[in-house]
Amino acid sequence: MTYNESNKTHHGVDNRENEQVQRMYGNNRDTCPVKSLDLYLSKLSPKCDALFQQPLQYPKQSCWYASQPMGKNKLAGMMARISKTAGLSKRYTNHCIKATVATRLKKAGIDLLSIMSVTGHRNVKSLDSYIEGPTDQDQICKIWDVFINQTLQINSLPL
Repeated sequence: MTYNESNKTHHGVDNRENEQVQRMYGNNRDTCPVKSLDLYLSKLSPKCDALFQQPLQYPKQSCWYASQPMGKNKLAGMMARISKTAGLSKRYTNHCIKATVATRLKKAGIDLLSIMSVTGHRNVKSLDSYIEGPTDQDQICKIWDVFINQTLQINSLPL
C-alpha cells in the first residue's frame, strides 16, 4: 500500500518526498489485521476517496459509510472515545499512543532512525518529547539487578 501523508510537518508539496510504502502481514487468527483492513475497505463508500468516512446511521449490507470524509475533530477524539468505551483506566489520545510506541521501541533497543520511520518524525531531536526517560521503577530495577549480580559473584568466589 502506498500513501502520501499531509500534516503539520509534511505539507504535501512534493508527493515523492512523503510517499511511503507500508506492509501489513496476515495471520490465521480471527483478529488478522489484513482481513480486518480488507473488510473495512470493502464497506467504504465508493463515491468518496477518504480512508476515514462518516459512518451511516443505518448501515447497509454492502456499505457502512457515507460518501463524505470524517472530520478532523472526530478523528482527533477517536482514541479518547475508544478508551472510555473500553473502560480503560486511563484516557488515551493519539499523541499518548504515539509516545508509548516510541518509548517502547526505544526501550527494546530499536535505533532512532527506525523509530522515526514509525512515528513520522523527520528530526531525531523531535523524538525527545515523545520518548520518556527511565522511570523511578526502571532505575530501581537496574540498581537491584546490579546488587544481585554482585552478590552472586561474591558468593561464587572460592574461600
